[in-house]
Amino acid sequence: MSGRGRARGGGRGVQPSPGRGAQPSPGRGAQMPLNAGRGQQPSRGGGSSGRGRGGGGNNVPPPYAAPYQPSPAQSVASVSHEVEKLSLQASSSTQPPVMANPPPVQPASVTANLPPAQPEAVSANPATLSQGSAPASSKAVRNPTRPGFGKFGQKILVKANHFLVTVADRDLHHYDVSISPEVASKKVCRDIMNELVKSYQVSHLGKRMLAYDGRKSCYAAGQLPFASKEFVVKLDDQRREREFKVSIKFASKADLHHLSEFLKGRQHDVPQETLQFLDVVLRETPSKSYEVVGRSFFSPQLGNSGELGNGLEYWKGFYQSLRPTQMGLSLNIDMSARAFFEPILVSEYVGKYFNKDLSRQLTDQDRIKVRKSLRGVKVEINHPGHIRRHKILGLTTEPVKHVMFTLDSGETISVEQYFRKQYNIVLRFPNLPAIQAGNAAKPISLPMEVCTIVGGQRYSKRLNEKQVTALLRATCQRPHEREKSITDMQRKNDYNNDKLVNTEFGITVKPELTLIEARVLPPPMLKYHETGGESRVAPSVGQWNMINKKMINGGKVDYWACISFSRNIDVNRFCHELIGMCVSKGMVFNPNPLAVRTVDSRYIEKALLDIAAEASKAGNNLQLLIIVLPDITGSYGTIKRVCETELGIVSQCCQPRQASKCSKQYMENVSLKINVKVGGRNTVLEQALSRKMPYLSEVPTIIFGADVTHPQPGEDSSPSIAAVVASMDWPEVTKYRGLVSAQGHRDEIIQDLYNVKNDSKRGVIHGGMIREHLVAFYKSTKQKPHRIIFYRDGVSEGQFNQVLLHEVDAIRKACVSIEENYMPRITFVVVQKRHHTRLFPENHGDRRSTDKSGNILPGTVVDTKICHPTEFDFYLCSHAGIQGTSRPAHYHVLYDENRFTADGLQILTNSLCYTFARCTRSVSIVPPAYYAHLAAFRARYYIEGLDLSDSGSAVAGGGTRDRTQEVRPLPMIKDNKIQKAEDSGGGSSAGVATFFFFLLLGAKKSPEARNWDLWVTISPEVTSKKVCRDIMKEFVKCYGASHLGNRMLAYDGRKSCYTAGRLPFASDEFDESGIVAKIEDGCKGREFNVSIKFASKTEVHHLSEFMKGRQDDASQETLQVLDVVLRESSSKSYEVVGRSFFSPELGRSGELGNGLEYWQGFYQSLRPTQMGLSLNIDMSARAFFEPILVSEYVAKYINRDPSRPLSDQDRIKIKKSLRGVKVEVRHHGHIRRHKILDLTTKPVKNAMFKLDESSDEISIEQYFQQKYNIVLKYPNLPAIQAGTAIKPLSLPMEVCKIVEGQRYSRRLNERQVTAFLRATCQRPNEREKSITYMQRHNDYNNDELVHREFGISVRPELTSIEARVLPPPMLKYHDSGRESRVTPSIGQWNMIDNKMVNAGKVDCWACISFSRSNLDVHRFCDDLISMCSSKGMVFNQRPVCRIRTVDSRHIEKALYDIEVDSSRDGKRLQLLIIILPDITGSYGTIKRVCETELGIVSQCCHPKQAIKFKKQYMENVSLKINVKVGGRNTVLEQALFRKMPYLSEYPTIIFGADITHPQAGEDSSSPSIAAVVASMDWPEVTKYRALVSAQSHAEEIIQDLYNVKDDSSRGVIHGGMIREHLESFYKSTGRRPERIIFYRDGVSEGQFSLVLLYEVDAIRKACVSIKENYMPRITFVVVQKRHHTRLFPAQHGDRRNTDKSGNILPGTVVDTKICHPTEFDFYLCSHAGIQGTSRPAHYHVLYDENNFTADGLQILTNSLCYTCTRAVSIVPPAYYAHIAAYRARYYIEGVDFSDSGSAVGGGTRDRNQEVRPLPIIKENVKDVMFYC
Repeated sequence: MSGRGRARGGGRGVQPSPGRGAQPSPGRGAQMPLNAGRGQQPSRGGGSSGRGRGGGGNNVPPPYAAPYQPSPAQSVASVSHEVEKLSLQASSSTQPPVMANPPPVQPASVTANLPPAQPEAVSANPATLSQGSAPASSKAVRNPTRPGFGKFGQKILVKANHFLVTVADRDLHHYDVSISPEVASKKVCRDIMNELVKSYQVSHLGKRMLAYDGRKSCYAAGQLPFASKEFVVKLDDQRREREFKVSIKFASKADLHHLSEFLKGRQHDVPQETLQFLDVVLRETPSKSYEVVGRSFFSPQLGNSGELGNGLEYWKGFYQSLRPTQMGLSLNIDMSARAFFEPILVSEYVGKYFNKDLSRQLTDQDRIKVRKSLRGVKVEINHPGHIRRHKILGLTTEPVKHVMFTLDSGETISVEQYFRKQYNIVLRFPNLPAIQAGNAAKPISLPMEVCTIVGGQRYSKRLNEKQVTALLRATCQRPHEREKSITDMQRKNDYNNDKLVNTEFGITVKPELTLIEARVLPPPMLKYHETGGESRVAPSVGQWNMINKKMINGGKVDYWACISFSRNIDVNRFCHELIGMCVSKGMVFNPNPLAVRTVDSRYIEKALLDIAAEASKAGNNLQLLIIVLPDITGSYGTIKRVCETELGIVSQCCQPRQASKCSKQYMENVSLKINVKVGGRNTVLEQALSRKMPYLSEVPTIIFGADVTHPQPGEDSSPSIAAVVASMDWPEVTKYRGLVSAQGHRDEIIQDLYNVKNDSKRGVIHGGMIREHLVAFYKSTKQKPHRIIFYRDGVSEGQFNQVLLHEVDAIRKACVSIEENYMPRITFVVVQKRHHTRLFPENHGDRRSTDKSGNILPGTVVDTKICHPTEFDFYLCSHAGIQGTSRPAHYHVLYDENRFTADGLQILTNSLCYTFARCTRSVSIVPPAYYAHLAAFRARYYIEGLDLSDSGSAVAGGGTRDRTQEVRPLPMIKDNKIQKAEDSGGGSSAGVATFFFFLLLGAKKSPEARNWDLWVTISPEVTSKKVCRDIMKEFVKCYGASHLGNRMLAYDGRKSCYTAGRLPFASDEFDESGIVAKIEDGCKGREFNVSIKFASKTEVHHLSEFMKGRQDDASQETLQVLDVVLRESSSKSYEVVGRSFFSPELGRSGELGNGLEYWQGFYQSLRPTQMGLSLNIDMSARAFFEPILVSEYVAKYINRDPSRPLSDQDRIKIKKSLRGVKVEVRHHGHIRRHKILDLTTKPVKNAMFKLDESSDEISIEQYFQQKYNIVLKYPNLPAIQAGTAIKPLSLPMEVCKIVEGQRYSRRLNERQVTAFLRATCQRPNEREKSITYMQRHNDYNNDELVHREFGISVRPELTSIEARVLPPPMLKYHDSGRESRVTPSIGQWNMIDNKMVNAGKVDCWACISFSRSNLDVHRFCDDLISMCSSKGMVFNQRPVCRIRTVDSRHIEKALYDIEVDSSRDGKRLQLLIIILPDITGSYGTIKRVCETELGIVSQCCHPKQAIKFKKQYMENVSLKINVKVGGRNTVLEQALFRKMPYLSEYPTIIFGADITHPQAGEDSSSPSIAAVVASMDWPEVTKYRALVSAQSHAEEIIQDLYNVKDDSSRGVIHGGMIREHLESFYKSTGRRPERIIFYRDGVSEGQFSLVLLYEVDAIRKACVSIKENYMPRITFVVVQKRHHTRLFPAQHGDRRNTDKSGNILPGTVVDTKICHPTEFDFYLCSHAGIQGTSRPAHYHVLYDENNFTADGLQILTNSLCYTCTRAVSIVPPAYYAHIAAYRARYYIEGVDFSDSGSAVGGGTRDRNQEVRPLPIIKENVKDVMFYC
């Protein structure tokens, strides 16, 4: 493999790490084996030697392509302390999957005590192993091909409602349609397009007919006579004529050849665009004639319509969809029905809705129900003399007779009076509320009885049971009736005589249903108990009975009770009959109940609690509670929730109507349910029992079923509920265990299949439903499953790849988390029931091929003609029909490592359908999927207040809740319901010093020393860490000698404490006795109960091995123990903020202004490094509230005398500033503390209250004067509100003093920031001295706890490190300048005698000044343009319009005006130069308007700088302008001449990404903003394009890197910032990048795995979405600036090794001693210091496919830092991303920060902002570096 060998078999695994000795390759490549990435691509060369990327030996095959070639087994990475993105690999017990980059094998973190997997003897068939490994991107997933067709079973002929479609060879063109003003209604859009075709077909459309999708696309059967054209269409409304502009623009041509090849199986990817094209054509005519709902059409003309009750009616219609099948294109047509509103008066609707008299006023509850039902419904009125339409927005709270409004004359009148007076309408129902319509600006209130509901509006909310019954009765059709209706509908549509379909587009639809050869699979033999009359049963037509049979494993019930909530039943007789039936069927049932009683249904919960308490009191474990439901429905959900989540009782509910009959059939059905609920089995498959069941019996097999149920329409915030069931017995496979989990609203991916949590005590905890089921299977069978069969219900075809990608990945992770290399074979099958394929008998009268209902026989399977052209799917009708037409289940195999044959999977699935526990008949879908659906449905009851239907044992079904419910985790099901599985636990060298202090562990202990981790519980619960520490301090003082054996404790302030040895008591003994600590608190002593319980032991040896590189996962628990120990003394003495400590004793403190002061302190953190454990110490400072009176704080805050009343604006600002602050008062004679909750709206002199009920009101001012003789100085200030809701307190500000030591967490203003920096800034020598002093001050080696108790020593010297100084790169300027090559000196250079390497051109520019200063704007412009020209730019001397000065109050108008003026001659304004106002506050507005509204590139200039006319300032502005208009200032010479390693060999794109979060104090509605920039030029890499996106508050993962949307018109749309940048790079360079370098800013170490997992995956998906198998090499580097590592010169006076500020030289790099023990990271100080101490940037490589050496990445990163106007502190792409994200905050309307211009940096917004998408940056702005 010559050249760039791409195979990734073994190259990297053995390559020595750069700069790290001989350890494996650096970075986290081993943690994220995306072998779906590089390894699947064939090599690009043809020889045998490559660049060290694999050597060609162990290549992973392309996915689902070439035959699998066996290769030596390689080890698989374990999922340990960090989550890895495991790809979907084909695996088996004998052949572990081959990884692209096999990491060293690590011991699994959790083994769950499972033995090693046994090899499975399965022959390797290359043909069936061709799948290879599935990629980590959904676009690259290809479903398995069909393994052949099934042959087993009796062959028959059936008909399917599929009609063959043929398409003539036409030149199909797709056009984009844009209608303005925008129209939301598809119906109106169609009317507009119909009118357009009618008006312009002959004159402009070349007589072409158009097929329109109702949104953004139209299609033509040939080329239109234009590429793009705009039309004006006038649409007549009933009252007015509306005008629309319609733009039609050519988009693409549809490829019929591609479709043909796909249908023949020669092409794998579905041509969705062509299919959509043809589907729209076939739907065009019905779309014009009928109501369109999804893919269905409805109309009263299409069949009988009728009432459903409660104001609804049903309309009949038909479903239509074009599908690719084996026989070709097929049109699937089916009958359908839908609920619609009746077109009646709204008052009539309300009367029907409640079925009662409307003369009385509605209750609030009824009004809310009607409002929910009618919201959004359109009504029409005609009382004004013409018809008007309105949309119902709400209902008034008052009836119409009381709803008042004011006329234009000023008269106030009710709605009732108005209609009588204005229209002479006397309302019949004045007690009904009025309808609210119109809008916020012009609201309208209308009586219900004058409003008629517009016909044809579908009802989208849940139908009640009566309506469902009525709908089913009206629409139910026997098979022959349904077939006739479908055939009639096809004839009615008459596609072949449709001019558009047949004549224009050449589409022909065969009028006959498709005849298919099907097979009827025989039923399986079922096994019952030998003691019964019949022990073997062969079901007949999907049914059998229990006569003469006994359950194969009868359960045993010793303790049971019965409770009846029905008044119409003999409970004792019912129980006697039921128990008798259970015994007769083989159960062992104690005939004597613990209790039998009848209870009033009003006291259900109490009755259940009472009966459970009685059983518990008697010492009996209640095994079963039989419950007869109330006569009135509505309580089933409550019963199940209480029994299953609160009491842990197995219950069997019975319908009172059925129970009173005591029929034998009913009793038999209930006994079957009871048996499985108490652990028995009813029947098993005989083949399974005798271990002769193919694909089930050879090896331990677990069968999963999964489903997600979503809330009904109309429920916006209700959670979706996922359920996963799994078989717990093998080989029988009849017992299933269920788990449920709530997740996001309508989220189809099951989120909780596998999860990882970091626990401070137990470390990494693996969990999730799959893992829990696997562990439970092992406990039940004592074997690990070698095979997983996963039936997934409820997934639509558009979600196949997404579900497969995430859920198989989760299964893989769950397996590997249990045991390393444990990878059972997986088969993943989607089960679809909601489809429209129906199968009919060939001959309806033939009783040999039909069941009693006239449906096809159970076991009928179809896998030909109407199935997928190439993939593995089939239809199976496994059940006998009861009424209507049977719907077969559709099974589609998405992933198959078990190599199922078609017969194998079909027989297994059909056989399983006979094992459903609740009845003696086969079911319609495979039981595990059925059970999952039932479990998910059941779990809705667990959400409090939710009820659906009283199904009991008689009636299935129900609905979902009707009210909005907070999304929250479901209650836990009690353990006797589900037994939960527990989780087990190259430059010149330079010497520098850094303030890492080396630690020695175990100075007085052996290396095997252990620390003890203890759980601490304090009750009542305390939220303050400070109070918790005081409690524990008092506790140790009282009980240290008596109970703790004189041990010293290190306490974390929350739930954990640590000792250096075992305490002298057992935890249970200690818990029982309890320990009481008394804490004195002001005027009263508080008592607390402290419980201490042993949690775990921590070993130092594991940590030691990690730091030596012998262990890959750091022992976080041990690190935490040692860190808490080192922080203990400081935590007791100082104010703790995160990892820092503050106190006035630790250094200077001083005022910051506005009532704040700063405290100095120090930061401290324990870190594992190459030299061992090191203690990182740094100086720190923080803003605190001054300990002054609140009135004094207010005076300082507003900077004026507080004797005058505050404005509302000032009061709100002060309220925000003070909320949550603690104050103390002394007027009682002792100190009391309160927390400020709010401020009163009135001043204290006007804030009134009553002393008691009988007294008069008194003001706060008067009260304090009378009660405490305090005369208030500031009676105009508001009062502080404190206390609680029950006992509120109002206190004058001047009696409240702010408690000392409270940090100020909100944003500082610019003056405070300046004061803060001046006070705390330290030169390097000063900072080093302060750090050394702080280390001595803390005196760790003489600390009794640290040194003597725990044996920790800290070396007092700073760490001395050998660093290197990288040389600066050579920079290239234009050859016409005097200097075309520049070597920077100490990180700087200038532009004297230099010209820009690529100067921009500005023809059309303007200037506007908002400054009132004496600035000569014309002179400023002349000087600036002269500077730009001198630097090489081509700049038109004359502006496009006059230079103007405008009042800063009219900024937005002025910007719009200048844009209009400049574009009058058809020119596009390239640049707008703006002089900012003298007063700050408008920069954000200017940028928002220019960049998102007008599309103007702007350059803002600060008036203070502009008025000086300084050359340096002009030069800086000219550099910014050049890049903003598309120029380059300078480039790296090596890059220009393509000699830059890792950059020049192949097209390379460099990304930078960052997220800015809202400042402290901004609530959760403020969005975080993500920015991604990418280089758009190669090889120069200087131009960067930026994209920004808003996302959830404080969300660190970038959400919009890649996204997929389903569009009804355009199908699947791929998007996201990565994809957009890649496309732009291609447009700019004409090349696809082969290498991606991604610099990610702002990620903390705790988020490394999470960010890597999601963001690299998103990059992969974005690449594959552009082109299949497009997978450029990725290097993912985190850039960290917010850390506390500082580097100092070894000698501060040595000018050779320092810059002018005394800092280390630019280019200083460190990758030894203080860096990570094994991973690829380094510190780089790339910039020269200006003031204070420089902070190096920390670069940590998380993922590297580009095989960077240490020198390679360090030199590249350092060189890139010189591509700005001076060497910057972090790599420019990350820097630009930060600036762009920061800039985007301006785009949120109303947010402003600071007028930075070219001189001053800004801040972030200060007020809450609703989270919403950002305004879109205009394309011409987006394409340049507008953010510079």
